[in-house]
Amino acid sequence: MTVLTTGLVSASRRIAAMLGIAAGAAVVIRRRLVTLANAGPVELHTVYAPAEVAAGTGLGAREPLPDGVLTHLRRRSGIDLDHASERVSARPASATEARVMKVAARECVLTVLLILRTRAGRPLAAVEVLLPASRRSLEQVLPLR
Repeated sequence: MTVLTTGLVSASRRIAAMLGIAAGAAVVIRRRLVTLANAGPVELHTVYAPAEVAAGTGLGAREPLPDGVLTHLRRRSGIDLDHASERVSARPASATEARVMKVAARECVLTVLLILRTRAGRPLAAVEVLLPASRRSLEQVLPLR
């Protein structure tokens, strides 16, 4: 896994809507690329967290997180993440996404958007995962009893 981008940015309207904050508010971003030796880039992860949630967590640092984003946020912030909502969709990759993931321009990508929430439903962070449809698929196992 390679960390591509970290730092503080202004929330776009889209990010602000995901996190329930004002557009332009300070947000920590962390983008990383997952690559498999036999397949190339297979996932592009972007984490967004309001600056006050990410403060003191090291989420915006370039170093790899030793225990994953969810565990890291729980341990470092003391915030009680209770549940996540998930939205799956598909769309053409942007020119930048296609370049980073080494796919054809406008190739379809699966998008998985997780909004991490408190017990009261307040969004605390969002994780967006892009998967090139030519290299990845999604499968869910659902209990029927």
